[in-house]
Amino acid sequence: MEYIDKNKNREAAHKLIKGFLKECFKEEKSCLNDLYSIFNGENKKELKEILLKDTDNHCCYCMRNLQGSTLEHVITQKVNNQEDFSKYFEIESELDKQNIILETEFLNNPKDVPPFPHTVAYENLIPSCLGTFASGTSKSCNNHRGDRFIQPLIFRKDIHNEIKYKKDGSVEWIKEEADIPTVISLGLNCLELKAIRRIWYYLSSNNISCDESNKDVVIYGIITELENEDEMLNMLMNFKKVEYWRLLSQYTYFNNVEIFEK
Repeated sequence: MEYIDKNKNREAAHKLIKGFLKECFKEEKSCLNDLYSIFNGENKKELKEILLKDTDNHCCYCMRNLQGSTLEHVITQKVNNQEDFSKYFEIESELDKQNIILETEFLNNPKDVPPFPHTVAYENLIPSCLGTFASGTSKSCNNHRGDRFIQPLIFRKDIHNEIKYKKDGSVEWIKEEADIPTVISLGLNCLELKAIRRIWYYLSSNNISCDESNKDVVIYGIITELENEDEMLNMLMNFKKVEYWRLLSQYTYFNNVEIFEK
């Protein structure tokens, strides 16, 4: 996981969203109680391009190379009261309160922007993958999270060092204090992701390429290291299938043994 710096592309994003809001109020659109529902077409496409630049085309959470993506709201769209809104700013992070305002508060008293209503605020939007794998079921990231509260990890400047990827494929945030860890709310320890990271650790630490011709050697090499891990064994066997093995090419971020905890 990497820190997302919102300073780099702020000017272009603000110009885009200002134009969108100006048109909304000029045309007195009937959906002004739900701005994100009418934020579409070229506006959404252009903003998505900016957001992808922010993350170098990676999913903000699992670091997948994005082929299809959704726009993730750090402060979820359904937050409609100041108490829930404020929770996101309790932890130390660069989540920018000066540029984000609760949508209901903004619509009750429209004024010059920034701050922008949180449902369309650039500072509150990040690109996320769909969280689906070969099975087609969403098991991680934006769709898996839903409306759960999470800590804004990707806006912590030292998150690269605070997130620990283990050799067994698991991941943890070492500053976690919540009853339900953020990585669990995001599904980052689902079996598919653990297997993908475990395979990449094996590949990178043994200097083996991700070529399909190596998959049997790699899978059986990892299996010999397992100790009473039946679920992982079954998941790893799936990677003998081409559609699973090809998932690895979407996670080349982990093709670096230095990423994993010593």
